Amino acid sequence: MWIAIAGLALRTLSFARLARFAAAPPRPSRGDPSDMAAAETIGRAVEAAARRAPWPVLCFEKGLAAHAMLRRRGRPSILHYGARTDALRGLAAHVWVTLAGFCVVGGAEAAAFAILACFASQGPVERGAR
Repeated sequence: MWIAIAGLALRTLSFARLARFAAAPPRPSRGDPSDMAAAETIGRAVEAAARRAPWPVLCFEKGLAAHAMLRRRGRPSILHYGARTDALRGLAAHVWVTLAGFCVVGGAEAAAFAILACFASQGPVERGAR
């Protein structure tokens, strides 16, 4: 469901509205906000849903879905937006999500991208953190 919601949001909302959504504070946590078990479970669920979706799911949709799911559970994740130049395709962008330094989704490709913006679920963060 979150993959479909993220896809719809990407097609209908402005980047400014998506950024406000990404920086909204998480719900109060009932457990440890840096609990890695929740991050691992959500990462696997998002990747599995993306593989089974009847449409191509991009990293931005996966990132928004994982970020929203973590925020609902009170986990203060960070959505990273990066770019690089690709010899074949020109400019390429990538989105990944981290929680307490652990990459939830999109981490395998993240090192090849320069960070353009980060959106923490408790507010904007300084660029450059991975």
